[in-house]
Amino acid sequence: MVVCGATLAAHDFWLVPDAFAVTPGERVALRGQTSSLFPTSLSAVTPDRIVEARVVTASSSVQLQNVSVLGLSLRLSHQESSVGQHLIGVQLAPRNVRETPASFSRYLDLEGAPEARIARI
Repeated sequence: MVVCGATLAAHDFWLVPDAFAVTPGERVALRGQTSSLFPTSLSAVTPDRIVEARVVTASSSVQLQNVSVLGLSLRLSHQESSVGQHLIGVQLAPRNVRETPASFSRYLDLEGAPEARIARI
């Protein structure tokens, strides 16, 4: 009898801003998307998985406070107060997923990695 356990390390997650340029005083909104088909989202990451979400500039680092879920997207927003380039980053807590050997093989096929499935047989 063979028992196989697998932990999936990550899924694609990216931030998609509603605008790439905002002026001071404007609110920038972003969608946190999870799927393999950019820019769609298969499901929303829940706010409780956020370890940290920040807006970083040359002179400051501010924690993002406005976080919610809208449909299949994590939503983040921030009212900008300064000019210049801004970096927005989100750190998510890992989530463990238990897979059976059959469901893990199916996952590898769906992700377009049949050679990985063949290699683990």
